[in-house]
Amino acid sequence: MIGPEAVAAYERDGYLIVESVFTPAEVDAFRAAIAKITDPEAGLGDYLEAERGPGAAAAPVRRIKNPAGIHKIFAGAIRDERLLRIMARLIGPDFRTLKGKINMKPARVGAPVEWHQDWAFYPHTNDSMLTASIFIDDITEENAPLMVIPGSHKGPTHTHHEDGRFVGVIDPEVIRRQEASIVSMTGPAGSCSFHHVRIVRGSPQNRSPVDRRMLVFPIVACDAWPLAGFQRTLEAVYGEVISGQSSITPRLENIPVRIPYPMKMVSLFELQDDSKAKYFEYVAPDA
Repeated sequence: MIGPEAVAAYERDGYLIVESVFTPAEVDAFRAAIAKITDPEAGLGDYLEAERGPGAAAAPVRRIKNPAGIHKIFAGAIRDERLLRIMARLIGPDFRTLKGKINMKPARVGAPVEWHQDWAFYPHTNDSMLTASIFIDDITEENAPLMVIPGSHKGPTHTHHEDGRFVGVIDPEVIRRQEASIVSMTGPAGSCSFHHVRIVRGSPQNRSPVDRRMLVFPIVACDAWPLAGFQRTLEAVYGEVISGQSSITPRLENIPVRIPYPMKMVSLFELQDDSKAKYFEYVAPDA
């Protein structure tokens, strides 16, 4: 599915986009499943997170939590052999997944996600970790694509604290000094993106008339063990092995780590709302 050049590009830049992994028919099936999950009559409100920003009068869904746990099509998607082969090239043969989500970014309303590093939220004994995403809609410059700073996965772990609290946001001045390097991760529906756990990333508000939906799930090497976390069971801490073998022998690497405490146990959006410093501007849509 990918060759040595793509692997080298991922290692250099910290991200990769592979187009046409899933077919149009498969994408249509994903969209149909989303419609069923978000139907109020389905009774799955506990798995849905609604937009809370000003102007979101209709409270559209902005996130579906653990979609693989509630619909078999998404459980199958994250274990699809095409994806597994790509991820094995990027991270090695033994890896597991943690609970994923579908980020919805509704048209006109979808809230921004401030710049951050996933690594800041869940540091491990090594950084053989990435986030895989399946594009459920065409993602363009207009409908709030994920944005990254290439090569930043080899740089520092930035502070995500403010006034002694973990808020999950990098100081906007750090980003402004690197604006010329920012790249948008775009592609047609059915494409997949992969970004390193330490890459600096964010996404603006979706002000376009088009939704931007992505199935997103973390991938972790089996010998990477968490240094900080809030889970109570081994299954929740370790996740589910989807390729190769599990490991009880952590691989230790000398990489920069910051511990995300104290952290309020809320969603990413609510956590970042507590930050006073914002890079992205939120514009309330017309009522």
